[in-house]
Amino acid sequence: MGDHEPWAVGGPGVQVDDGHRGSPVVAEQVLVAGHPGQVTRHDDMEVGDDELEVLRSAEQSGPARRHRTPTTERHPPRVDARDLVVMHPEIGHGIEITSFERDVEGPVGLEHRADLGTVVSVVPGALGNRVGGHACTVPADRTRMATVRIPSSDGVVLSVHDLGGRGPEIVMAHATGFHGRVWEPLAAALTGFHCWGIDLRAHGDSLLTDGARLEWEAFADDILAVVDALELDRPFGVGHSKGGAALVLAEERRPGTFEALWLYEPVIMPPAMITDAASTENPLSEGARRRRPTFASRDEAFENFAGKQPFSALDPGALRAYVDHGFSDQPDGSVTLKCRPEHEARVYAMGSTHRASLGLAEVLCPVTVAVGHSSTFGPTTFADAIVAGLPQGHRQDFGDLGHFGPMEDPPSVARGIRQAFAGL
Repeated sequence: MGDHEPWAVGGPGVQVDDGHRGSPVVAEQVLVAGHPGQVTRHDDMEVGDDELEVLRSAEQSGPARRHRTPTTERHPPRVDARDLVVMHPEIGHGIEITSFERDVEGPVGLEHRADLGTVVSVVPGALGNRVGGHACTVPADRTRMATVRIPSSDGVVLSVHDLGGRGPEIVMAHATGFHGRVWEPLAAALTGFHCWGIDLRAHGDSLLTDGARLEWEAFADDILAVVDALELDRPFGVGHSKGGAALVLAEERRPGTFEALWLYEPVIMPPAMITDAASTENPLSEGARRRRPTFASRDEAFENFAGKQPFSALDPGALRAYVDHGFSDQPDGSVTLKCRPEHEARVYAMGSTHRASLGLAEVLCPVTVAVGHSSTFGPTTFADAIVAGLPQGHRQDFGDLGHFGPMEDPPSVARGIRQAFAGL
């Protein structure tokens, strides 16, 4: 990539004829930051003056935004794709994700990351290849797009990964300590759907501000922020452990957000186990604090996890995704966990404070609660009570899988999800 040079552009999804190549240039990556109307240009991007004039005209004539009144005081602000006025055009087969994120942070400045606006992408398939009222063109062979940035509450900026596919949208929410790209093998097996994997706050590449809440209701903020920013109309939701609880909290807060939910061993405590304060003696928190955070390389980290339970039970592709995208590079060549042990410990400690079990009767959409082999204590023991409290609750069993089931056997879990969503 070349030196940075700002250039003015227009509304999202505008198709521009590329006179240099005789093929369309599709504006897929959009950034709203502190400098509207400017974006970083690279030396290898060739867009002529005529094309820029078309984009400027689109910016000036774009449709008015819509508003949705938040249902709670802490609901994250509504973000509408019609507001997006700055973009990275796609040249060829897309923008390398790491380069794109660096280019966003460069002009905006990491010191302003709490004020970073939304980066979204043109969504193929279910949204009819239209964003913000502008027609767009998505290459026929394009099944995966890039990581996108979306603001949530508390100044948090989420990273959301387009995991590809065409069809009804699925929002995927991961378990504590993981990230949105561990869903890649499962998403690949979920043919007929378009999957989005969220890096929830304090996980993956999402940016956590000082003082940001790690109560589980805040993860529901994150999910609703993604649904709003991507303008998803009643998507399906797939969640694992904490991610499953966060999806339920989001649906309780805003009924009708999801068409249906599929939850693998959601951590939804019975009313008698709810606490008013974070647990001070949580064995999961203690284990997280002791977790080894740094390895000499990703390969060393992979070999370490592959030889230890419960990670040794993971599908190799899922474990590879966890390691490759769950560690950050350090100046000395080593790699360090992106989900810091103290954050992971805090999330576990807050697991008994949310009140999702008290609002199950308000979740009117179909909900499938999937469980692995039984245990004497843990999410599997709560499953029947959760199903009983839901107006349209169903149980699905995966007797050969453990708590990390979605990453242990993605093809089998994908079949279960398709069965749960069939006909909806």
